[in-house]
Order: sequence, then C-alpha cells, then structure tokens
Amino acid sequence: MGPEPADRAHGSPSAPVPRLRLALSRDSAESTAAILRVVSDPTRLQILSLIGASPDGRVRVADLTDALR
Repeated sequence: MGPEPADRAHGSPSAPVPRLRLALSRDSAESTAAILRVVSDPTRLQILSLIGASPDGRVRVADLTDALR
C-alpha cells in the first residue's frame, strides 16, 4: 500500500475531509436572488452606500443628485 492522500485543507493524512453544508432550498435561493438583483445595479449600490454612510441613515434627494453626477 502507498501513503494515504493528504487532506487538501489541512495537509494531514489523518485529518477529516470537510463535508459540504446543505444547499439552499429553492425558495431560499429564489428570495436571495431577488434581493441580489435589487442591488446589482451600480447606481443602486451607490445610493445604498450613501444612505448607509449618513449619520442618521437618511439622505436628501439633492445630496443624492450631487453625489451621483
């Protein structure tokens, strides 16, 4: 017999092989995809970033217009 193959993650022949976690359910995958579609536009990401960076979580339309020019 030859040597045991080393576990890629740990480099040890006796280390357990990591198992995959359960995959998303179809419903979870669809709802996550819907959320990601909402923020997939660069302008939307900029708007969310501006709102998130404001001290009170609010931004005036005039401030958004200036920042997005």
